[in-house]
Amino acid sequence: MIHSLTEVPGIEPCIRDGTRQLIRQGPTYPIKVPSFDATLWRYMDFVKFVSLLEHEMLFFVRADQLSDPYEGAWSDASRRAIGLGTSNEPDPDESVNLWRSALKMAKPERRFMLVNCWHNSTHESEAMWKLYAGKGYGLAVKTDFKTLVHSFTDRLPDMVAKVEYVCYESYEMPQSLWAPLLHKRLEFVHEREVRAILVLGHQERAHRAAHVVRDVGMCVPVDPSDLIQEVVVSPYGEDWMLELVERVCTRYGIDAPVKKSSMAKDPSW
Repeated sequence: MIHSLTEVPGIEPCIRDGTRQLIRQGPTYPIKVPSFDATLWRYMDFVKFVSLLEHEMLFFVRADQLSDPYEGAWSDASRRAIGLGTSNEPDPDESVNLWRSALKMAKPERRFMLVNCWHNSTHESEAMWKLYAGKGYGLAVKTDFKTLVHSFTDRLPDMVAKVEYVCYESYEMPQSLWAPLLHKRLEFVHEREVRAILVLGHQERAHRAAHVVRDVGMCVPVDPSDLIQEVVVSPYGEDWMLELVERVCTRYGIDAPVKKSSMAKDPSW
């Protein structure tokens, strides 16, 4: 059973010297880890791209700040399975009582669970362009799983894994506090998400609590020149946008190729 990113078989060569991982207890059930060469996309607007290059950091957002209200929540089937919200009477099975207490604590703890999201696909996604890149002024950073892991220069994510899409009405999640972070509703299956996760431990919370509770997340240092394998400019952008992104990459020492989205090509009549 994999409990942290550093326990993924064969991951050692992908981890940069000097990086650290503070949380070593994680999922207690089989999770889906991408293959090392799995293609990952992060769709963003131009301002966020420049921020990545300027600050050399990836932003991890608090789970309770994501737009989906079910983000980090237990499925309805999970709640029914232990009577959460239907009874305050103690259960004869002490393990059920312990698990019920854990579920009640899970929602407030979401502010200490931070995620950075990637789209796993060998090709572009029209839906992702429109949802996350902004019409005309967006782009996508392209990388792969092993390169993403290697790009972290200080604090490693606690886990990088595929999100599973399930029916919340009928699916009972595994009894792990990580499960709500690695499951989403079927309505989001188009996201094909690979999620890097940070769970702040007690020591980190003591130093960051005021910041994390007040703000929407935190930034984690990466090496952009290592992370970025290719930059793809939105199919809805003008030619000057492609030229601008090329100039910005040159200024920040990014050698990765910059190209216009393949979706921008006209059909051959």
